[in-house]
Amino acid sequence: NINTDGYKRRDANLEEISGSQGGITSVASQAGLGVRVEQIRRAFDSYIVDRTRSANAYFEASDALLNKLSELEDMLLPQDSNLGIFLARFFSSLQEVATAPGDTAPRVVAIETGKSLSDSFRHTSTVATQLKEGTLQQAQQAISSANVLCGELTNINAALMSSGKGGNASNSMLDNRDRIIDEISKFVEVTTDLDSRGAATLRLGNSGNGPVLVANEQRAVLSVAEIFDGIQYSLNMDGANTPTSQILNGSLKGYSDAFTLIKKTITDIDEMAFVFTQQVNAQHREGLDLNNQRGRDLFSSTGFTISQSPTNVSNISAEAIITDISAVSAKRLTVSFDEPNNTWNAYDESKTKIASGRSSI
Repeated sequence: NINTDGYKRRDANLEEISGSQGGITSVASQAGLGVRVEQIRRAFDSYIVDRTRSANAYFEASDALLNKLSELEDMLLPQDSNLGIFLARFFSSLQEVATAPGDTAPRVVAIETGKSLSDSFRHTSTVATQLKEGTLQQAQQAISSANVLCGELTNINAALMSSGKGGNASNSMLDNRDRIIDEISKFVEVTTDLDSRGAATLRLGNSGNGPVLVANEQRAVLSVAEIFDGIQYSLNMDGANTPTSQILNGSLKGYSDAFTLIKKTITDIDEMAFVFTQQVNAQHREGLDLNNQRGRDLFSSTGFTISQSPTNVSNISAEAIITDISAVSAKRLTVSFDEPNNTWNAYDESKTKIASGRSSI
């Protein structure tokens, strides 16, 4: 049974079969009575099992994150077509224009390399976005699997509770219980508490005081949703949906960290493209074309995306109209409404207020 999932070693306790008692004038025969199997014990150490599950959860979190980081690295740094190579080609073409400013051929080459560079920016952002969406889908699939396992564990708990207070459940049922908990711990780290009948109560996290995932015949349903700066896991029990931050290890933690990092990478790519566009256009406007006219913008930005905060439960809305794109920072801005003062406030990434106004900022 060494290759049987969840199997725990068995020990047979032997008991001597006592001989019959003799009378006053006779001695009972003790020959051939032997021993009998009193009980088959299941080798189980809760401390070792809990530490093993915690180690597995930590490994799954690291493994999921590593796999996604490897995909992100392969996407950003392909051998012959990464963004850095296109940037180098573009600036090299500009150097050719500076070497022969009266020649039209280097100018045509510079424009074409500029187009290739802009395509590379768009392609990199698109592939990173697809990777981010794929990470969210994998987290959803992992949650679906974890919810199914939690449902199976509640069924086993029900069978264990019906076995009576004496804890007479079969060892195979206890093996199956531990196997399912082992599988759950691959998705999310849990602490386990067993009652006298062997029914398991699972709590999220490693403190033993986290939110309940499974308790006897009841279970919470895990869910995931994308929020402003990452993904948020929630527990739904008895109709109440409660966000939780107690998913500390397991593949779900790895997917969460990977999603946040990929989203930050996409933001960095967008900021780099925006700053590059601003600076190159500003420098290009300082030059002259072959007709002795001032240069115009060489690149254009697609603009900005306005995202509503998930915590916004009001019906307030806002519209952004940019009058001078060159004066806009590439960093993320947060705008919130201050109801007591009836004003809109704008904050930068460090939460410092940079502007405010009643009808416009």
